[in-house]
Amino acid sequence: MPQARGLIQAYQIRDFAASEALALREAEVKDNQERFARARALRDLTSVWSDACDRIRILRGRPLPGSLRPEHKSKRAAPRVEGPLRRASKPASVPPASDTPA
Repeated sequence: MPQARGLIQAYQIRDFAASEALALREAEVKDNQERFARARALRDLTSVWSDACDRIRILRGRPLPGSLRPEHKSKRAAPRVEGPLRRASKPASVPPASDTPA
């Protein structure tokens, strides 16, 4: 079960990085040096969180989004219409037109 242990550790690292980043966000800043140090720490924690998420994805066997293309399904031919295409009844008879004016 070494793979399961690695997955558990990746989850723990991800959760730890997230909780520390949230705790660091709430810390008070006195001067610019502390502000810059906190910004670097937050950047590093987000990098750790992102790497842990990638490791979890790999250990679970999930590919990157968009890397697997679905197979093309074969196009089915449109169903053919069976039977007559016109009405079976005869059209109403029209009297022939006469050449003489009425």
